[in-house]
Amino acid sequence: MGRVHRPLASGAVALALVLSGLGAVALGPPAAADDVVVERTADLTVRDGVGTGTGMGAQRLSSASVRADVSGARVQATVVLDAEPTAATGATVVVAFGPLVDGICQLDDFLDADQYESSTTDLAAGWTRTGRTLTLDLAAEEAGYQPWDCAGAILGVGGEVVSFLGGNLTAVHLEPQLGIDRPRILDKQVRGKLRLVRGQWHVVRVPVRGLNAAEARRVVVRGSGRGLAVTGQSLGTIDQDYVREAVIRVRAKSRKVGPLRLRVTSENGDTVRRKVPVRLVRAPARPVPGRYRSADGSVAFTITGGRTARVARFRVETRTRCQPPLDYATYTDNIYGFPKTRIGGGGVVDARQVKPLFSVSLQLKAVGRRVTQGSFGYVGPKGSYCSADERFRARRVRR
Repeated sequence: MGRVHRPLASGAVALALVLSGLGAVALGPPAAADDVVVERTADLTVRDGVGTGTGMGAQRLSSASVRADVSGARVQATVVLDAEPTAATGATVVVAFGPLVDGICQLDDFLDADQYESSTTDLAAGWTRTGRTLTLDLAAEEAGYQPWDCAGAILGVGGEVVSFLGGNLTAVHLEPQLGIDRPRILDKQVRGKLRLVRGQWHVVRVPVRGLNAAEARRVVVRGSGRGLAVTGQSLGTIDQDYVREAVIRVRAKSRKVGPLRLRVTSENGDTVRRKVPVRLVRAPARPVPGRYRSADGSVAFTITGGRTARVARFRVETRTRCQPPLDYATYTDNIYGFPKTRIGGGGVVDARQVKPLFSVSLQLKAVGRRVTQGSFGYVGPKGSYCSADERFRARRVRR
């Protein structure tokens, strides 16, 4: 590489960067970054053969660290000299940022906007000094958008570079924030205490919400509590302003139960917790076996007898809506079914069937001879933009 002469406009000492290869320091590839970057930092340790000796005092860099604040659009640096500078030993200090090209840090190609300079004795704006330590803290719009990979701290006297430290920047990513909304049983939020029938499994829905721009990966919902058996569920990825529901099962194993302690973890974020008080209640009236029908006849099914009650031969006639993007909606009347499903604790069914071409869901609560609340959902093949939803109540019409 040839010599690069670039006068630096600010600072008490006019310095032409005679890099002689310093601007092409081999630092290795940067870390890959697909997430939101909030800052880039580095401890600069590569000397590249300049200023390696001793006895240079204020004209040698002892250490240097830099920070590009992406979210705040600022540059910061701490540069330590071997000795406190005086008028006779002053120098020009430059902090520069640049790209990696083929594994080489191209500091000799940096733009004027990517260099920050001062005299070590007559400080420029943004610079302060305490003894032999110089600190840079300066608003820099370019820090918010430049994809810098590496940085260097350069000390020059006249037209000569007398000390240099370089290094790769490490990207610091925005840590995802998640929130746990109120748990639900069917479509009702649990307010106050979660009511459990001892010895029965209850299906509890736990909504997990993304709270910031960072993507939370490998999100897992778990639960525990004194006297409770709790299943967990993996939710995959959760983005900002997106809510995914974990469907867990909770069973009270003893007469004394503590609160349900929900815990949400992700691969790249902190653990989030929520405590839900629990209360044991008597079991509602057992569903009576027989044939059930909604008032308008659109929903019909059977509740079986035996030790474990089940919903069987479910049939619903409902309207299906299909609306591809930028097109008009079309409607058709269709009949759907649902496979035989066990009725859980509290007379609740909360089930879903996923097939390659469609998915269906069924929720209901059966008490005695009535189904006090129920809903059925259908989502059609990918690309069809078809769905159906039917809410219903039903009562027993015959054995």
